[in-house]
Amino acid sequence: MKLHRGHFLGGGVNGYTTQVFPKLQTAIDYLRETPFSQQEWEVTQKQLLAKVKQFQSSLKKEKHYPQQKVADEQLLAQYQGEIQGVTEALKALRQSSPTNIDSDYSQFPIEAYEQILPYLQQALHTFPPIPLKRYSSGWRRLWFQLKQIWQNITQRSPRQILKHLHQQIEMPILATLATPFPMQMPLTRESLADAYQRVKAQLNTAKQWQKQSSSQQQCDLEALQQKLHSLQTQQQQVQTRLASYPTKDIYSRFYRDYHALQVELFQLSWQWQQQEALRQKEKVIASIQIYLNVLNGEWEAFRQLAKDWRTIYQDISLLFPVFLTTLHSLRRLFPYPDCGCIDQVIVDEAGQIPLHQVFPALVRSNRGIIVGDPFQLEPVIPLNGQKKEEYQAKAFLARGLTETDFDCYSPTACSAYSRAAGAYLESGEFGNPIILQEHYRCVPSIITFCDRLCHYGMRIHTPHNPSYLGTNLLAYHTEDDGSHGINLAEVEKIEALIENLLSVGYNLHSPDKTIGVISPYRRQANALISHLHTRFANFPRDSIGTVHTFQGGQKSVILLSTRQSKTEDSLWFLNRQPNLLNVAVSRARELFILVGNLNKLSEGGYTKQLVEHIEQFGEIYY
Repeated sequence: MKLHRGHFLGGGVNGYTTQVFPKLQTAIDYLRETPFSQQEWEVTQKQLLAKVKQFQSSLKKEKHYPQQKVADEQLLAQYQGEIQGVTEALKALRQSSPTNIDSDYSQFPIEAYEQILPYLQQALHTFPPIPLKRYSSGWRRLWFQLKQIWQNITQRSPRQILKHLHQQIEMPILATLATPFPMQMPLTRESLADAYQRVKAQLNTAKQWQKQSSSQQQCDLEALQQKLHSLQTQQQQVQTRLASYPTKDIYSRFYRDYHALQVELFQLSWQWQQQEALRQKEKVIASIQIYLNVLNGEWEAFRQLAKDWRTIYQDISLLFPVFLTTLHSLRRLFPYPDCGCIDQVIVDEAGQIPLHQVFPALVRSNRGIIVGDPFQLEPVIPLNGQKKEEYQAKAFLARGLTETDFDCYSPTACSAYSRAAGAYLESGEFGNPIILQEHYRCVPSIITFCDRLCHYGMRIHTPHNPSYLGTNLLAYHTEDDGSHGINLAEVEKIEALIENLLSVGYNLHSPDKTIGVISPYRRQANALISHLHTRFANFPRDSIGTVHTFQGGQKSVILLSTRQSKTEDSLWFLNRQPNLLNVAVSRARELFILVGNLNKLSEGGYTKQLVEHIEQFGEIYY
């Protein structure tokens, strides 16, 4: 035996007899027949705790994303400034080379000086020996004179040597003149020797400076390049993190990023709760038995529940963590209005619930989620204008309250949703709720009308899917003055349309391709019920009714009978708010058919928008 559902339904007496009691008894049988496994309990608990830790870690990251993003943006700006500074330092280093030598030899014409040096050395070696001032004999004087004559003849005299040298080093010397190290042409033997020594010394110094400068510059360049690379790597890491931060809040991304994780967490939680119930089976069976007796009205069980309701509900919640019930049946499932007997209540369709009807659920709950649509049909309050004024005067104004208080808290003017949203109905503002914008039911051409009508801003995920009639929107014009609030021409037209729909593949009973017929007016709905049940004996009664009775429901095909056709008929009820047409049109998943006097409906308001929408995206027949 295995439990397939962790909830049971509340309702009337029939609901308790057919659903609640059998589920509770099935749970008792399951606990008695299923053995407890310590190993399975421990494994499930370990898996559950790991998944909880993963989910909490994800939520913690979500919480810190905004602060981290701001910090990373500041860090990115800091890195950009530092990178710019290092880049400029590299550029400056390449343009100047520091050294230990005092003078700056960065512009020394080393190639020109290297060309000049050997010519200077060769000229020095070519010079004849310096003559003695006095000769010891006339013979030596004669020899020296003859030698000078020979040097002149062979162009090896000092003048000829210097002249030849000038021709050899003229161009290199010119190359030095535009630098901080210009060289003068040697004109004498003494200046030649001095120039040779000076050029030789400067070349040695320049080469030493170049060697020192190159080594230091290389070290500095490597250090700066390493720093630049490190900064660029850190900058890239920050940019990657910034690109990974979500651009939308967690609610907009939940189904994409966290839904699968939540499903795993739910499944593990449900497995562990069943194991925990088996571990405490005797205690849980006793609590379920007490609760069964409470539902059967036994006084002793009521006394036991009043004494220890918290433990009893905790035991039951191990196998039934979710209770599905109407607001009216809540009191029987939870007899004592103690705050905390319900951990969290979710009130659906709160836009059509009077404010006071949610109080019994809220006073029993630690937390509440109110779900609804302000553009769905509002609660029906059976009070005329005079009765509402009397109620306002007696219950509010006479007690010192204001008309604003009346708009905020009166069940005749405020729904459970609008109060939860903290808004005034008159202002058209509905607070700052979590918007559920994903739409998966109606085909795009149908739900687009509702989206435009109510400005939902929906993200429509349903694909385009033509109906069996080809289009998804149809309108048929009828003319009938009608009487007693009934338009028989529309009833007859709908009968013919249903016959056609049945012939092409739609049906009255199967879960798919079903037909629904609605009208804004009770008398027209009753006329449709009478005629359609006569024409189609098996037409389900819950497939025909007013728009109000269909709220929360859906059909593959919806036929809307508007009834209004006389000149004096008013469209105020249809056009006073977008709610009625929004609900009527959005009941159709695949095909919406409007039946009525299209000329009358096109006079203005929301009905005119509907006719124009069908004309643009569907087909109209006059």
